[in-house]
Amino acid sequence: MAQALAADQIFEKLSPSVWTVVSFDARSRTQAQGSAVVVAPGRVVTNCHVVDKGAGFAVQRENVSYGATLEWQDPDRDLCQLKVSDFSAPPVELAGSGSLKVGSRVYAIGSPQGYEMTLSDGLISALRRGDDGELVHIQTTTPISPGSSGGGLFDAEGRLVGITTSGARDSQNLNFAVPAMLIAELPARSRRRDELQRERSAAAPAASQAGFVAGTRRAGDWFEYRVTDTVTRSARTFTLSVERVAEGRVIYGGGARIEDASGQWVERDGGGLGELDALTPPGGWGYIARQGATRPLAFSSRLPSGHPTRFDLTATVGGDERIRVGIRDYEAIRVDLKGWSDRPSHISGMAQTVLSPYRATVWFSQELERVVKFTFTIRHPGETLELVDAGNR
Repeated sequence: MAQALAADQIFEKLSPSVWTVVSFDARSRTQAQGSAVVVAPGRVVTNCHVVDKGAGFAVQRENVSYGATLEWQDPDRDLCQLKVSDFSAPPVELAGSGSLKVGSRVYAIGSPQGYEMTLSDGLISALRRGDDGELVHIQTTTPISPGSSGGGLFDAEGRLVGITTSGARDSQNLNFAVPAMLIAELPARSRRRDELQRERSAAAPAASQAGFVAGTRRAGDWFEYRVTDTVTRSARTFTLSVERVAEGRVIYGGGARIEDASGQWVERDGGGLGELDALTPPGGWGYIARQGATRPLAFSSRLPSGHPTRFDLTATVGGDERIRVGIRDYEAIRVDLKGWSDRPSHISGMAQTVLSPYRATVWFSQELERVVKFTFTIRHPGETLELVDAGNR
């Protein structure tokens, strides 16, 4: 039988495995903050209510931050798993259901009110079950404050018994955690949830994937993108939603982004597509894709940083490729670009413009009238942007 650990030993053993998780909106502003526990190499589990409305995610502690992507989600149990790039924090050991006993000493580690790596202790005060007899929540006297959501509840031997999720308002000793043994069911339940959503979409022609009309953009259209840094492998996702179309302009989400009919951005306040916005030529990608063959492409633009740049490229239009977006495959025209780009650079402390070799590939869907995939390289590999889902509400 394993020996109980003292509180300081619990903290020393487990604190490297508990991190702060931050959820960002489409403008990269902090939307929510909670805690997360490392449950497998490169994987953390937190509460879905911390991340369910986020466009991007990061796990961080002190001055260290790692990009993360949502991997599995089970909102019914408030358990979500994130995949973290280049992350080596040690996973915790999960306790079995037989170790849960009312009156047992437990310890919580999390980030209450943003105070990282905070330890508190208490007792298991009750084991709450549903109508089917399944254990739903661990009730505990361990203090849980906002920011602790998604943190770990550990037994005296340092094993994870629950993911802290909530506390009763004005009742410090009435708090709850989701049983850790339910984490094992997370992948299967998440897949089943996705299957049900696809079945609903297929049964409702007006729902996701069925609302597009070629060559038009309508209020309610939405596009979910994932951007991956090819060096760090960190990724973020965000969604652009059409709020209205007026006078040939497409307005997204409160004016965070405005495009013209060709898909070029006219105005943006965050919510941009990064390098792709800078590279989009006059007339948009639809015009280039329909021209075919090989042609020179030279124009001036602005980088995501706001600095001016100029592209001198050769665009070669290739054949069609099928690319999966959500639950559908779309025909996409491939455009390869090769040439040069002026870029700001700091040499010997002085800001200068440097002419750099530039390569990029764009895949454009005429049905969606959107770029569905984009990669670029300048000096070193840059990033990949992919349209992962789209539809009309």
